[in-house]
Amino acid sequence: MQSLGWSGSDLARHMGVSVTEANRLLRGARKGGKKAIGGFLKAFPNEKWEHLFVLSNSKQ
Repeated sequence: MQSLGWSGSDLARHMGVSVTEANRLLRGARKGGKKAIGGFLKAFPNEKWEHLFVLSNSKQ
């Protein structure tokens, strides 16, 4: 986002989600489901999957 000069509002628009939803995802207050994953892929079509998502270890 920073390299593109995007705000949270810009990200939300490109993802097709509300600004509130985008901010919750960015803060980690909400885990992303199918809509969030699709939105991130839509907003950043040229990024590699592993650059967009961090997999967490569920056994922590």
